[in-house]
Amino acid sequence: MDLLSKTFEKSTTCFLGDNDELVHTFKMVHVKIDENISYHIQRTSRPNYEHMIERSKKGWGGFSDRRYKMYSDEKSFENAIKRIEKMAQKSQS
Repeated sequence: MDLLSKTFEKSTTCFLGDNDELVHTFKMVHVKIDENISYHIQRTSRPNYEHMIERSKKGWGGFSDRRYKMYSDEKSFENAIKRIEKMAQKSQS
């Protein structure tokens, strides 16, 4: 599983950039750690916007605990993705 490369996959959704060119957005990556915790990773393709990671933790009656973290620093975002990937690999073994 290579989550970092998956965050660079382009989606079919796009927007007009500064020079009126079409800019494709990136696909959201979903990672399930176990039956209770999942992550949703979204890389931004817009300049001056932040990348986002959402963690959902299942509580009574569904996903009750959602936390979001925004990343403006590329290195911090990639390090967080690597930590999530390690958790996912650990839970599969």
